[in-house]
Amino acid sequence: MIKKMLLLSALMVSVSGKMEAQKKNCRLICNGNADDVSLTSSATLVNSPTLPCWKTTATDGKMEVWANGYGGVPSYSGIQFLELNATQAATMYQDFTASGGSLLSINFAHRGRAGMDSMLVSIGPVGGPYTSLMKVGDGTTAWGAYTAAYIVPASGNYSVRFTPIYWSGGNVAIGNFLDAVSVCAQPAQSICTYICNGGADDVFFTTSATLVSNPAFPCWKTTATDGKMEVWGNGYGGVPSYSGIQFMELNATQAATMYQDFNASAGTLMSISFAHRGRSGMDSMMVSMGPVGGPYVPLIKVGDGTTAWGYYTCTYVIPATGNYSVRFTPIYWSGGNVAIGNFLDAVQVCGTGIPALVSRSMGANADNITESDLQVKLFPQPSKDKVYFELNTTEESTVTLKVYNIQGQLVLSKSFEKGKSFELDKAQTGNGIFLYELQSEKGTNYGKLIFAD
Repeated sequence: MIKKMLLLSALMVSVSGKMEAQKKNCRLICNGNADDVSLTSSATLVNSPTLPCWKTTATDGKMEVWANGYGGVPSYSGIQFLELNATQAATMYQDFTASGGSLLSINFAHRGRAGMDSMLVSIGPVGGPYTSLMKVGDGTTAWGAYTAAYIVPASGNYSVRFTPIYWSGGNVAIGNFLDAVSVCAQPAQSICTYICNGGADDVFFTTSATLVSNPAFPCWKTTATDGKMEVWGNGYGGVPSYSGIQFMELNATQAATMYQDFNASAGTLMSISFAHRGRSGMDSMMVSMGPVGGPYVPLIKVGDGTTAWGYYTCTYVIPATGNYSVRFTPIYWSGGNVAIGNFLDAVQVCGTGIPALVSRSMGANADNITESDLQVKLFPQPSKDKVYFELNTTEESTVTLKVYNIQGQLVLSKSFEKGKSFELDKAQTGNGIFLYELQSEKGTNYGKLIFAD
């Protein structure tokens, strides 16, 4: 069984506090194998509720069920399975209830019917918007088994959705087999002690506003050439803190980045929460994160005026165990004075471990993690334009390369005939830290690669 354990795309989620681990609940959806009712010994079109639990966006309401072994296609498990392309390229889905803060694992098997077919898995509150979790593609020789993940932002009713996006042969009614769907939930375990002094309250400095330097200002660092950071007292200038007795101004004497460094383990989902406010008008800043020394991944840009604080959360998945930096950079300040703008308060960085869903490609401190005889050399690293792959195989067989971003989203899937050596161009992925998966007849190799200017 091919297991591809991927991490979720970036979600605007805040999970605070440490929750007690509990046993997984894998009963959020039903009839995931399409086996609850025996419907056919071949293939047949059915409507809901004939096919229990499942719904479709198809205009004719039709869904398709295949019997195990029909047309030479075995089920992944059980006596029946589904074809997404029943009479049209419609979405099949189920709705369920989930608790806020739960970590959901969405497990499923996928296979092509007439060739290489692909589908999209998404999830979100009933009615949307839906978050794209994973795009998968498989041929006709075997089932691919996958797991995607999602953290539920708030308790309520959610929908897990499977949508065909490509079908070989061009017939919209032929493609994308689906089987063994399950959705499991467990409380996410979160630790929020990665940074310190996030509210600028650890040391009392002022009831007005004052410039301070590290280490007088605990925990925080700056890229400012004069080393100055600015602290404001609650209520000074008519501006209340978002919380606590003090807050920070990013534009102290110049447009510098304020940041903190910390250590984190591979596969940890980091949620970065903070409050932002403009000083003399609409100010804006960028939040980024990455390994100490870079490259840093832009996570969110926010803009706020002078009437109220805006509160935000963004996320980042740690690609490899090591030291990381969370960074707050002013990008616009009203009035044109570089020393006036961008208040910051209530910064918190929480880490949610997802050990059951961490890809082997996110191993600790590893550039290449192999689980087979397939060995790979790639260079240069980091690269400004192209990365060259060399395999240790003497056979020039087909090699499939899949590249994922740090949020676990598939950004590239490509096959190379006679793939003993080949190259990847940055134009296909853009800048950033990526995880790759290489598959050949000799096995599978996982690793990471970096494109940076």
